[in-house]
Amino acid sequence: MKGTMMLSQLNLRFHKKLIEALKVRAGRENTSVNALAERFLDDGLKTVAPGDGYFQLVADPEATVRQLYRHIILGQTFGTATVSRDELRFILTCAREAFIGGQNRLATLPALDMLLDITRDLLAWQVEHDRPVDGHYLKGIFRLTGENWMEEFDAFRAALRPVVDQMYAEHLLRPLESDCFNLADIPDSALAGIFTLPRLKAVFPLMLRGLDWSGEKGRDLAQELRPVIPGVTETIEAGTLRLEIRIDGQHPGASGRLV
Repeated sequence: MKGTMMLSQLNLRFHKKLIEALKVRAGRENTSVNALAERFLDDGLKTVAPGDGYFQLVADPEATVRQLYRHIILGQTFGTATVSRDELRFILTCAREAFIGGQNRLATLPALDMLLDITRDLLAWQVEHDRPVDGHYLKGIFRLTGENWMEEFDAFRAALRPVVDQMYAEHLLRPLESDCFNLADIPDSALAGIFTLPRLKAVFPLMLRGLDWSGEKGRDLAQELRPVIPGVTETIEAGTLRLEIRIDGQHPGASGRLV
């Protein structure tokens, strides 16, 4: 039995010159305008464009979390970078979203410290390398004048109360999610020094919270992805002495916890 192709109609408006060019090209190739336009769209969508990687991560957050858990928590990087720039963007966006639903709730400074440390290091890299600083945005968020970025930012951090409203905490994290810091401009070596593994591990639970993961769901993930440790039995004999060493190992699904 032949399969049927599902068709759907979408009305699009294009410039007259583009329509005429499509008609001319279709005539040369002895095909219909619709078939030609469909082919161009299909080929275009198969081409990887800047930002596509991030949207693929967002499209399947469950798979993304599992991948990041393997890389960050288990250290299964297989010789590649711990996380990509798109993955860093995903982590930072979700970490900020963890505070969005916190109206009338308080956030302790340790929960923010790691992310504000990252913000500081990104700003310091821009200043040290004479890169453009999004002055208008940073001045508004952190109440800076821009005369000495690092001194003013450090003074702001020092004056920050140990406990702040979660909505204000979310406000302070906006530069990380926005285009204020373009990670594509920063070399891999510098990024690795800013987004260190201990920092990523500290931010990981915030990312899960931003995705509305429950503690139980996180524990289930840890148990499912827990590495398999095979059981080993070793026997050592020396004359009449016999010593048996047995290691039970760790099997998939055994109890574990999310770091």
